[in-house]
Amino acid sequence: MVHEAMTHDRLVLTNANVIDCVSEQPLAGGSVVIERGRIAEVLDGSRSADTRNADVMDLGGAYLLPGLWDVHIHPDYLAETGASVVDQTIVFGQRLMEALTEADDESEEPDDHQFEERRRR
Repeated sequence: MVHEAMTHDRLVLTNANVIDCVSEQPLAGGSVVIERGRIAEVLDGSRSADTRNADVMDLGGAYLLPGLWDVHIHPDYLAETGASVVDQTIVFGQRLMEALTEADDESEEPDDHQFEERRRR
C-alpha cells in the first residue's frame, strides 16, 4: 500500500470496524478523527466525520483498535467458548480498559462462563 504524505494536521480514518474497548460490538462503518497526533473523536456508522481540511484514509472495512506499546494478545484464550476472534479481541480490550481505569477496584474479573452468558444476550 502506498501512502501519500499528510498535508493537514487533521486525519480522518473512515469506513472502519472500530473496536473501542467500551462497546460490546465493533462500531461498523466507524470513523476516527485524529488532530495533531491525538484522537479527537470516535464516531459510529450513524454519523460522518467532518473531512474538511483533513487527510482522509478509507480503511475499507478493516478492524481498528487502540494501539498500545509493547502489548500483543493471543485472542484464542476464549476459543473453547465458541467466540469469534473479533468477540475475543473485544473482551480482551474491555478487560484491559477495566484494568487500566479501575486499578483500585477489587471486584472479581469475569470468567469465561460469564463471557459466554454476556455473548448470548
